[in-house]
Amino acid sequence: MPSVPPIPADNQSLATPEVSSPLSSVKKSRNSGRRRVKEKREGDRRLIELFARNMRLVRISRELTQEQLADLCEIDRTYISGLERTIRNPALKNIQRIADELNVDVRVLFDPDLDEAAANTLYGATGKNAGAR
Repeated sequence: MPSVPPIPADNQSLATPEVSSPLSSVKKSRNSGRRRVKEKREGDRRLIELFARNMRLVRISRELTQEQLADLCEIDRTYISGLERTIRNPALKNIQRIADELNVDVRVLFDPDLDEAAANTLYGATGKNAGAR
């Protein structure tokens, strides 16, 4: 029968030995990942702000209140308000619902060149697309 070695008085000999990894010599930058995430979030933020601005421009040019648009889309008025104030992230299905009820292509809601004059001319209640459904 093999003999069992005695338990050492200090627990250090029981500790797991450090295993060196091939990547252990590569210094990892703690901030590089955070910087990429922050840049991505800033890009997302700009996209949400663009959507909110354009949705509001088209909604106002259509002479709709937030409540009227919400009723047409069958979503809550506070959700529309949150979208316009950029405190809510729009779900894809809601982006499509809003575009459908505003009678615009989804791309219009993300058009960086859309301004108030263009929205009134193209999508206003008296514009060439008024009432076209």
